[in-house]
Amino acid sequence: MFVCGADTGAEEQVTEPFREFGRPTDRVLDLGGIRSARVLEMCLPLRLAPASASRCAGRIAERESRGLPAGSNC
Repeated sequence: MFVCGADTGAEEQVTEPFREFGRPTDRVLDLGGIRSARVLEMCLPLRLAPASASRCAGRIAERESRGLPAGSNC
């Protein structure tokens, strides 16, 4: 998990659910100030693209298996 910002209290609040789920705290990586958040925001589409593509492929396959046209939107 990545956190960014200068407010340690806020960082603790954000990481608390991570700890509650039993995740090791050494997996929380503080990337520094709030400017680092821009890097994470730019990486998000790269992280989501494979999941989006696999869901889309699954929907197309489901439509085709039912004899429906695949359609342009997923």
